[in-house]
Amino acid sequence: MKHIIATAAVCLLSFALSQAQDNTGRQPETRQQQQEGQRHNMQNRQNGGFPGFPGGQNGGFPGFPGGGFPGGPGGGFPGMMFGAMGNIDQFGVEFDDTPLKEEDHIVTDRNDSTSLYFVENLEFDTTIRIRFEGTSAEVSGNTEGLEVKQDGAHLSVHTKKHNVEYILSGKSTDGSLQVRSDHAVKLVLENVDLTSQRGEAIAVSGKADVYVVLPKGSSSRLEDKFREVPEQKGPFGMPIGSARKNEPTTYETVNGMRMKKSENRSEKATESSVEGVLTSKGMLCLSGGGTLKVKGHNKNGLKSKSHMVFRPGNVVHVETTQGKGIGAKGDIRILGGVLNVDCSTSGKDGIRSDECIYIRGGRTTVKSGNIEGSEGIEAKYNLVIDGGLVEVASFDDAINSGGNLIINGGEIFAAAVHNDALDSNSNLVVSGGTVVALGGGMPECGMDSAEEEGFGVYVSGGTILAMGGMTSPCAKGSTQPSIICGVEGIDSAMVYSLAGKDGVVMQATSLRNYRGMGTLLFSSPLLKAGESYTLFKKKAESPAAGFHGLTSGPAKSGKQEGEVVETIESLELPYSQAGRQSIMMMGPPPGMSGK
Repeated sequence: MKHIIATAAVCLLSFALSQAQDNTGRQPETRQQQQEGQRHNMQNRQNGGFPGFPGGQNGGFPGFPGGGFPGGPGGGFPGMMFGAMGNIDQFGVEFDDTPLKEEDHIVTDRNDSTSLYFVENLEFDTTIRIRFEGTSAEVSGNTEGLEVKQDGAHLSVHTKKHNVEYILSGKSTDGSLQVRSDHAVKLVLENVDLTSQRGEAIAVSGKADVYVVLPKGSSSRLEDKFREVPEQKGPFGMPIGSARKNEPTTYETVNGMRMKKSENRSEKATESSVEGVLTSKGMLCLSGGGTLKVKGHNKNGLKSKSHMVFRPGNVVHVETTQGKGIGAKGDIRILGGVLNVDCSTSGKDGIRSDECIYIRGGRTTVKSGNIEGSEGIEAKYNLVIDGGLVEVASFDDAINSGGNLIINGGEIFAAAVHNDALDSNSNLVVSGGTVVALGGGMPECGMDSAEEEGFGVYVSGGTILAMGGMTSPCAKGSTQPSIICGVEGIDSAMVYSLAGKDGVVMQATSLRNYRGMGTLLFSSPLLKAGESYTLFKKKAESPAAGFHGLTSGPAKSGKQEGEVVETIESLELPYSQAGRQSIMMMGPPPGMSGK
């Protein structure tokens, strides 16, 4: 939607930017108007070869109805709306290393493909202990049949044996472990503190699946150091491999859904050849009950050229100064545990999968910024959240899916300084959970689907507050009604209360400032089609309560306080709109439903 209005409003945008001031008195940064094709045109692929991935789930919609509403409500044309500029710290997202009390159910049935995630199902006939001590390392255990090379505290092991277990301990500021194997590798990090001056701290090559075990009560730390690669020059001094050409966008239909088939994106090549602090070519699976801190200065913190799995129990904290926090060529499954990813200084994506991302539980916190292109959580294809606590603060899109973005449960807070909070390049589906989405100013959205290409936002459950310059409207096929309201002058000291005949149904405190016109989207199982609702506003008298300023529950009786913003006389499905009209040429007039 926002891509359509950008061209029509370019002159007015330039004028508004020259006039708008943020809450610190500085002019907001302009956003690049010309893109090399639409970013993230991606195929919506269901499985990507990852065993047990539920990518095709659609929150109760068996095959999305196509052709969502072509226009959308949002900020008014006169007095264009911009979110006050700032940085990701304004959203109150903080890292918490407190472990969770979770159950980790081990799947033992070998016919279940997810049994591959559990190291408990494997046997290791060889155990090697490696203790790092300064500039040296002591190796013990049965090394027969293993080719071990050592240079100070840097170790290289090549084995043709089946399933070798490595137990690492001690400390070195100039050490590393390189393993080459085609069989399962078990890495037990037993209070090891390892910094590599040469590249990856731990790297496993070959076809091996890698199981990292953090014993309960243990605390380990891994770090690499930046290694610059001299720029290669071609004929006439032109740089080699500095960018990737755009791929054409094509479409296909799978299970009744129209989906994008390729990515259209250019990326500058990194200056480092080091893939990450802890890397693997095979599946990388983390389990146990301990703590791991990773600090990366190259391409990634954690990197897998296959799939990546986080099981319940651990506390994993990844910080990067140059590259992405977590990167995988295959799917990423977050089944539980505490996962903190800090890319606030690197300006790169927090969590990125070239396939799909599935979040089932745990507590995932991501901070990425403060430049264009730094996204919080990004999947090239489907991104599914079934449960857990997910909190993301980013400069660019907070949570982005190249395929369907599906929320079936959990608590999700997504906030973007300068782009969309929830961005789906296909359908965006919410069937449960609690969602607070704070997007940037116009033309950015709290919730954005590709409705201009026939996709839409589908709501069948959950409690939702979305705020931004605009929003994608709810599509036909949504079974839970929503209210979309254009509001003047949103600021961080304002409380908005949505009340029905019996009292307040939802209440939200804005966590950021917007200039001019903003757009609020409310949805809750408590909203009933056919009933009347009024939106009130007043100044906040105390810090925001509830989940990032959102509270919802059974209606509270009593007189409403504050100024009346808008009234919906009879709520309709899939939504009713109030407030000023969007500049979308095909949008419905104020007060009309988007059916």
